[in-house]
Amino acid sequence: MSSVLKGVRCPVAVALVALIVILSSQRCLSFGLGKVFSRFGSSSPSLSVPGIGEKNKITEQVQTAKKELIETISNTNNGKESSLDTQIRVLGLIDYLETNAPVSESLLTDKTESDAIDGVWYLQYTQPSEPEGVDMENDIKPWTPEETAITKEFEKSIQVKNSGSVSFLGLLNVDTSKRLTTQTIGVEKKLFANAVEQDFGTIEVKGFFEIDSVPNRIIASFENGTLTLKSGFVIDFSFLFALRSYLNGGLKAGGWLETTYIDKDIRIGRGNRGSLFILSRDEDTIVP
Repeated sequence: MSSVLKGVRCPVAVALVALIVILSSQRCLSFGLGKVFSRFGSSSPSLSVPGIGEKNKITEQVQTAKKELIETISNTNNGKESSLDTQIRVLGLIDYLETNAPVSESLLTDKTESDAIDGVWYLQYTQPSEPEGVDMENDIKPWTPEETAITKEFEKSIQVKNSGSVSFLGLLNVDTSKRLTTQTIGVEKKLFANAVEQDFGTIEVKGFFEIDSVPNRIIASFENGTLTLKSGFVIDFSFLFALRSYLNGGLKAGGWLETTYIDKDIRIGRGNRGSLFILSRDEDTIVP
């Protein structure tokens, strides 16, 4: 008889405990939901992922900043005719893009991600990363969504000496202002090439790259160089790279190149010579 009562008391005790737990949890749950519902009135709100609205807002602002960057660098002769104020504004816009849309550290190592940088890019704009006479800490202000390129006037009277050219490893400077200039990256085989069209033909240098310890930075070394004249005749000047390597104790001609922002339309980067450059997937994205 006593054993039967014990068997009855245990389930009863368990049930009482369970009931207390359920009632307590219901009180906590109703309190939590009550706070949420109070923000939306008496009706139940639709379910949403926390923070998704803020992410969408940032995404929209990034697109706005990118659009204004494209407008700012357009009609600057690929940067050669950019004023000091224009260069300062470019740096502010880029600062916003780099901060709010950072590049994945596996861009060059993950096959799926590397597709974003693989292929041909068109050089659209160049300027110094630190323009002469500019206080980088006080003069450069990150772009804010309240600013618009349409309402802000640029001071065109102050012109800077921006070369609008690229240096092929210190061997020769090539004018890129209003010139079709391409950069090709082959991630799988680590290929790298630059090409610039001139009135007399196309200058192209090719080589390979290694991935640096700094994320999204490659170290390129060039081995081949050609000048293809309009007539079709090709002049090979690869020996210049071999000569430079010999004179520098085996150090190959090259430098590092770091991508600091990238999307399906544009790529922003910096080089070891203190240059900042903006490239696009579509040649017509930016007015030269």
